[in-house]
Amino acid sequence: MNPSDDVIEVRNLVYHVGGRAILDGISFSVCRGCIFGVMGMSGTGKSTLLKCLMGLLRAESGEVIVDGDIVTGVAEQELARVRSKMGMCFQYAALFDSLTVAENVAFGLKRHTHLPPDEISLRVADALAHVRLRDIDNLMPAQLSGGMRKRVGIARALVIEPMIMLYDEPSAGLDPITAAVLDDLILSLAREHGMTCVIVTHEVRELFSLCDSVMMLHEGRIVALDTPDRLKRSPDPIVEQFVEGRPIGPIAV
Repeated sequence: MNPSDDVIEVRNLVYHVGGRAILDGISFSVCRGCIFGVMGMSGTGKSTLLKCLMGLLRAESGEVIVDGDIVTGVAEQELARVRSKMGMCFQYAALFDSLTVAENVAFGLKRHTHLPPDEISLRVADALAHVRLRDIDNLMPAQLSGGMRKRVGIARALVIEPMIMLYDEPSAGLDPITAAVLDDLILSLAREHGMTCVIVTHEVRELFSLCDSVMMLHEGRIVALDTPDRLKRSPDPIVEQFVEGRPIGPIAV
């Protein structure tokens, strides 16, 4: 593929739960090296979309293509190879409570590579330094603040040196200052490593400050896909209500 091509392509993706369309034939693409946001109300399919991109959920129809490789409908062995291009940062970090910080960060390397222990230790230390955490290798997740847990989760994804980072609600549960610190970290990591990022959240401020383009999902469909500046001025009543956080409008709560 040419470096200027789209690194993620989604074509007519469909996913149902209990007869309800969570993703209803959505199509979009993400440019290599850009930060792409997905916003929408809770339950509109944002996190489901991320899991489909990663191959953690199998879509009923449609295609997901990552860096030229098909994710949908392939064997687990092939899927593992494609997943190695992506780092996933889960909403609440999803750390293993019984493992130390260093063991959590090293988990993917030990499971999916044959690197020697010394090399793994060096890469773990480097990943923790990149997320501005030092001297916490032997701490347990229960000893960490919410913001620190999130950064350890990023380090765990970063240590495999992915070309794509997927973030699910990165600022969920954090105070405004810690959330701003995390946003700054996400932005600096993306620019420093030239990674493509997909950020899923309902936090409009966060997306508009970080993203090159933002897509809005509503009832399983794409209702908008544009730059933050244009979305701020969107005449679409659904987009307008969500961006402004108004209680009255076409979005029923």
